[in-house]
Amino acid sequence: DTGLTNGTTYYYVVTAVDTSDNESDPSNEASAIPTDLPPGAPTNLVATAGNAQVSLDWDDNAESDLASYNVYRSTTSGTSYALVGTTTESTFLDTGLTNGTTYYYVVTAVDNSDNESDPSNEASATPTDTFAVHVGDLDGVSVNLGSSWRAEVTITVHDAGHNPVEGVTVTGSWTRTGSGSSDSCTTDPTGQCTVSSGSIFKRYGSTTFSVADLSGSNLSYDSAANHDPDGDSDGTSITVLK
Repeated sequence: DTGLTNGTTYYYVVTAVDTSDNESDPSNEASAIPTDLPPGAPTNLVATAGNAQVSLDWDDNAESDLASYNVYRSTTSGTSYALVGTTTESTFLDTGLTNGTTYYYVVTAVDNSDNESDPSNEASATPTDTFAVHVGDLDGVSVNLGSSWRAEVTITVHDAGHNPVEGVTVTGSWTRTGSGSSDSCTTDPTGQCTVSSGSIFKRYGSTTFSVADLSGSNLSYDSAANHDPDGDSDGTSITVLK
């Protein structure tokens, strides 16, 4: 029975008719109220932090009468959500946020009759202006000191876009005769700085400098991105020969 009005109760009975058009008594009465059910809740909501912004992504709702999604945000987990945007896509970028504050999100689906689903799972993220840096090159040279020698290593630090980064403190250590010696330097506007091993006895034919950390204001060290374009190191450690 189609074309009915949602929210109205309809009552039904059924009779049987034989080949001579004799009709039976009616069946028991049954009733029903047509309704437009809300869509299913979005799933697998993921929040990813950026600089003063959070990007959201979730799984599409496959219902044919889906109209849009509502995005809700709170600074308290599980409560006090406020609507911050509506989109027809299964992604949303929330901008103008405060770095260092954790934001909590849920998303609902809305159909063409303005029925709204239950909320998705909650996802959270904390915007930050921190950016990742890595070693972009290691170059080493040896210096003859007569009865001894020393090694010098120049470290180049890049951001994720392979641009030089100034003001990054590079810390690491040298290996000589089985022992280690810590060392550090701070990059200049070209993204470079140099460390020196100090005097090494000539009976030792090599030394290795290994980067332990890159540190500085508003940055993080992405050691997995370390590399060396000229191939004389693995991007994290370099061996200098006498």
